[in-house]
Amino acid sequence: MKKLVCFILFVLLVGNFSVAQNKQNSELLELSIVNNSNNRLSSSTHFYELQLVNNSNKAIEYTIVTKEVKCEKNTSKLHNEVISNQGFKLGTQKILSQKSYSFKIKLTRNHLTKLNTWNCIEIRALSQNGELISNAVPIAHFIPDPRNFN
Repeated sequence: MKKLVCFILFVLLVGNFSVAQNKQNSELLELSIVNNSNNRLSSSTHFYELQLVNNSNKAIEYTIVTKEVKCEKNTSKLHNEVISNQGFKLGTQKILSQKSYSFKIKLTRNHLTKLNTWNCIEIRALSQNGELISNAVPIAHFIPDPRNFN
């Protein structure tokens, strides 16, 4: 009985440590939207400027990834890219402690994209191991039908 109680306490302790570690990892980097797209709503390309802040006391290697998520309304797929402010595609980067880095998400629709729909994505930072090391930032983008404009 004593061994069983000790084992249960051990499992609970390890489980709590594991949850705390995952929460701590997801707060190493902080993502936020700095500027929404300034292009006309009917434009086929839109840019969203985001900022990543390293809140830790060490340099961190990361990769920014996008993931399509379900919107509440009708959805369409858009091509999305993570690019630098100079327009270059981003791969794995390193951000120094207590520093920030700005980048853009480029959303592009082609001529076959269904109109009067939404595209929803989440942007996150992942470690080299594929672990989540930031908050998730959602972007919901409306794709209007220009024929409905007055």
